[in-house]
Amino acid sequence: MSSRGPLDSPVLSHQRRLVAGATKRQGSMAPYRAIAAAEGEKHTTRLDLVDAGIAEHFQIGAALACIAHLTDLHVTDVQSPARFEFINHEYGDPRFRELLPMHRPQEAVNAHAIAAMVRTLNAIDVAPITGSPIRLAIMSGDAVDNAQSNELANFGALLDGGDVRPDSGGQRYEGVQSPGWPDEIFWKPDGGIKGDDYMRKAFGFPDAPGLLERALRSFHADGLRMPWLGCHGNHEEVCQGVGIVTSELATRMVGFHKPIRLPDGIDRDAALETFVRRPEAFMAGPDLPVTPDAARRPFTRGDFAAAIGHEGTTYYVHDTPAMRFVVLDTVCAAGGADGCIDEDQVRWLERRLKEASRPVVITSHHTLDTLGNKRRAGGPRYIDTDELLEVVHGTGNVVLWLNGHTHANVIRPRPDPRGNGGGFWEVTTSSLEDWPCQARLVEVFEAGDGLLAIACTMVDHDGSLDWGEAVESAQLAGLHRELAGNVPVAGFDSPRAGTPQDRNVILPVRWPPEGVAHGATVPYSATSRARVVIGRARSGLAAPARLLGRIGLGDETSRAGLISFLTSPRYEVLPTEDVEAPILAHVPKDVTITVTASPRRGIDATVSLAERLAKQGYPVVPHISARLIRDQAHLREVLDRVVALGRGEVFIVAGDAKEPAGDFPDSVLLLEAIIAEPHGLKEIGVTGYPERHSFIEDDLTIQAMWDKRRIATYIVSNLCFSPRVVKKWVARVRRRGVQLPIYVGLAGVADPAKLLRVSTRIGLGDSARFLKGHTNWFMRMMQPGGYDPERFTIGLLPELAAPERNVAGLHFFTFNEIEATERWRQETLARLIAG
Repeated sequence: MSSRGPLDSPVLSHQRRLVAGATKRQGSMAPYRAIAAAEGEKHTTRLDLVDAGIAEHFQIGAALACIAHLTDLHVTDVQSPARFEFINHEYGDPRFRELLPMHRPQEAVNAHAIAAMVRTLNAIDVAPITGSPIRLAIMSGDAVDNAQSNELANFGALLDGGDVRPDSGGQRYEGVQSPGWPDEIFWKPDGGIKGDDYMRKAFGFPDAPGLLERALRSFHADGLRMPWLGCHGNHEEVCQGVGIVTSELATRMVGFHKPIRLPDGIDRDAALETFVRRPEAFMAGPDLPVTPDAARRPFTRGDFAAAIGHEGTTYYVHDTPAMRFVVLDTVCAAGGADGCIDEDQVRWLERRLKEASRPVVITSHHTLDTLGNKRRAGGPRYIDTDELLEVVHGTGNVVLWLNGHTHANVIRPRPDPRGNGGGFWEVTTSSLEDWPCQARLVEVFEAGDGLLAIACTMVDHDGSLDWGEAVESAQLAGLHRELAGNVPVAGFDSPRAGTPQDRNVILPVRWPPEGVAHGATVPYSATSRARVVIGRARSGLAAPARLLGRIGLGDETSRAGLISFLTSPRYEVLPTEDVEAPILAHVPKDVTITVTASPRRGIDATVSLAERLAKQGYPVVPHISARLIRDQAHLREVLDRVVALGRGEVFIVAGDAKEPAGDFPDSVLLLEAIIAEPHGLKEIGVTGYPERHSFIEDDLTIQAMWDKRRIATYIVSNLCFSPRVVKKWVARVRRRGVQLPIYVGLAGVADPAKLLRVSTRIGLGDSARFLKGHTNWFMRMMQPGGYDPERFTIGLLPELAAPERNVAGLHFFTFNEIEATERWRQETLARLIAG
């Protein structure tokens, strides 16, 4: 193994970025592209947790820590009998989403990509902001892929130094990428016996003869030259990161049979929970013989603790002279990909924070937004994220939380809502296994009176940009990165690389923490380390608009998200006789109009208005109320009229009629009736309830949305006056595994009295009741400016602008006051864009 791969230019991304380059081959569905070097990405300062006036005393002071952050390495035994690669066939079925992906085209060369990153980190002399050498590395979980002992041994060799043995089983490769494997969905570097595989034909993947043999040869790794901390991830605990390692599965891990497709009769509706509880049920179908290997036996949590040097515990403290590092274990032993944390560990965390008089960095595998796993394995109660944050904010000394799990670069401010301190930064780093195949350099330094700062710089490993014949380790690592970039859905065009605000950034935080303020995002050049000049950006999206300065929105993710939300809104109108004229007079033809279903006016009024607006050139979405449809024949008649509109989209609601008109008391039954026959629909929307419906129990609305996710294509949240409630609801929906796009429902510019009068009837619960019981609040709403859609939309950010939240836009309940809402939208957009 060469000591260092050929570097085309520096590996720190403020000097050079790696991006999609020229097309090498054209597949039937997408081009296969090279990796290209682009201009570096300068550091940007985010002022979400401090006052914009820090320019007067912000400076680069003493470094408290310089950390290399690696996560989600996924050291993989690519020939294991207990991997279920055939589940990749189920990409189109949302019921299998938490089980995917089971296979990646680049996984056979993954060990060489990890070795390349270790070489790279060892070769970095100084960090770009403070000039400090790297003193510590943190690996925040999913070191291995399938909880197997041979994977754990290879992980240890890669980070500690030693012989890495990627091969397992027999003397020849016995996995899904072999030429004769009876499944053409997988990329086969040596070609397939039956011709080109799917990845070659559809996505232009290359020929790489002999790659598997070279990739799986043993090699010696030097290991990291700095101490490192390990963290427990879900792939260290459960099969493929999801399924409990039962005794039956443990036997099959070291056995003779590898499954090749789903068993006949598998219950698709229960597929996820079946895999969680009994993964071996997926091994009951056809299989092929493979060579058994005892080294594939599963390891225990204790084995992992010993491998990371903390025998007996997977959560612990590591102190340096300047900082305390707290490593948590957020893995749910009852299975599932997402995490949890129990009361005992949180109380331990509270004690460790209270006794620390220095700044604290917390590390976990899971992000704060993916700690919603409710599967129980006994033991103490689980602590939800809000209660956990109360503990973390309570001591005021946590400045940074490092994690992984989502395989994406994301940085979020976590302000203390009580105002007791400045809060902390949550920094999530992308996976080394998936594009962009990076690590992150993190510097913590003194930044002037009352300030610390965290500087983040993305690191690309030294793998070759031109991988040639893929012989040397650096070439193999380069090929790994190129393959990862070209993976459908998860490659170059995915959101995993993050925005510029998630990569090379400087993140000031109060120390000692006192008060919370907001500022603007400004550029910073890493070429000078003497002093940072904080000021307004001169042009482009970095320039803070007057609007944003007035209301305190500073980070660029939020600004860009708000512009996107307001550019393509949805306006909901009631099917009254006088609504058509103001729509034609004030609403542009590219704005989507949705027409409600009125219990008093009937479904014909809804569809008739939709037909008239469609003839005028508007994209129109009629609401179909289950309780207004008499029977299957009536449904067919309504759907025929909807399809004739040309858009092929409906919004399905249960409806507010107290008694159903016929066969469909709820929207789930109506949805099932729709899909029971050809319908011609392209999009089907359903309702989500951040708060209670006026006569449908809250637990039923949540369960109903869960049931409808298999049929619907998007969700619209019902009216709510609280951005905080909406954000918590969206997070809860995502934790439940529902990944449908969400349109956030909010009131337009309307008479407050009208809002209150209508709100209970259309499904608003807690906010309306609160207004009725709090006269002062109600009086403020009655005054001009009392309800402000501007404040509401800003309150959704930056969380709901994050790509993983998959918020598609805003759905305005206009109450037919079209002109005022559209005027506000146009004026707000103009201010945002003008900057």
